[in-house]
Amino acid sequence: MMRRAALACAALAALAGCGGLTPQAPVEDPISRASKAHTDSFLTHFDTGKVSTLPDGRTLREYWIRAEHKEIEVAPGVKFPAWTFNGAVPGPTLRAREGDVVRIHFHNDGTMPHSMHFHGFHAAGMDGVFEQVQPKHDFTYEFTAEPFGLHVYHCHTMPASSTSGTSPDATTRQRGGRGAAGAVLMA
Repeated sequence: MMRRAALACAALAALAGCGGLTPQAPVEDPISRASKAHTDSFLTHFDTGKVSTLPDGRTLREYWIRAEHKEIEVAPGVKFPAWTFNGAVPGPTLRAREGDVVRIHFHNDGTMPHSMHFHGFHAAGMDGVFEQVQPKHDFTYEFTAEPFGLHVYHCHTMPASSTSGTSPDATTRQRGGRGAAGAVLMA
């Protein structure tokens, strides 16, 4: 009986020494790795804008955002026709301090109207719902960064059923599913 136990222990030790029983790190598939890298970038890399001081002493942060229809790689070898802000989905994470004046120079390089709708407090004319920016045109959004917190922005253009040939409901779903969104951190 002792000899059998000793042989079993020797066999286990040999397997462990060869890596047979050594714990292995889980193999991360390429899709998970790419997703994690993109998420880390979105949560840790901020666009703080071009900073200057207004005559009244307040801080002005200016950003340049471009709407673009672009094919992006969502997983290794998997392409998707997206509506992007600055070529990415999600778009850049904009960072400002509560009370800063935020000025966003928006250019539409897409083939249909786009806008930027910001969640937070701002004047009605800066809401991004009714400011339909036609292809190859510009619009400047300006508002005070408030309230404190993390807010989203996204395209909020009305459905373009007459130009897309789809029903208004399908076009609305398509806009949300094509990207064209990001975040604003007001701290």
